[in-house]
Amino acid sequence: MKEKVWKNCPSCGAHDSMNYRSNLRERIEGKGYKPFSVHGLDGYICSKCHDGILTIKAENRLRVEIMENRAHQDSARIPANALIPVEVIAKSLRVPRQTVHWMMRAGRMPFVYVGKQRFPFNDKSKKIVVKGKSYRISDLAVSR
Repeated sequence: MKEKVWKNCPSCGAHDSMNYRSNLRERIEGKGYKPFSVHGLDGYICSKCHDGILTIKAENRLRVEIMENRAHQDSARIPANALIPVEVIAKSLRVPRQTVHWMMRAGRMPFVYVGKQRFPFNDKSKKIVVKGKSYRISDLAVSR
């Protein structure tokens, strides 16, 4: 996908006000999680209203960093009986195990760390989309 070069600000409407900047920092404060910062992002910042738009690559990196940080913090609070084996998720979704691992690595499926391994967990509030269909993780875990 080709990256858009922003010139006009979509927030305030100023013309030729968007400037490309690299090495941006985003502070993340999620409800129930300790705040943290992600460094080294890039995007376009408006010189008038100072609103910004991250590039696609930076958005993807930000999503991965948020999921990684949440996984480390959730590892201490998620009970072992909420973990779901990767094989069960793969079978329920009718996809290979590698796809489930990719979804966790790309930040598209919630997971926790047990040692150095990633495990999806039963989260009633999360939905995932596979091949155009939406699934609740709690529904996938029932088919164990």
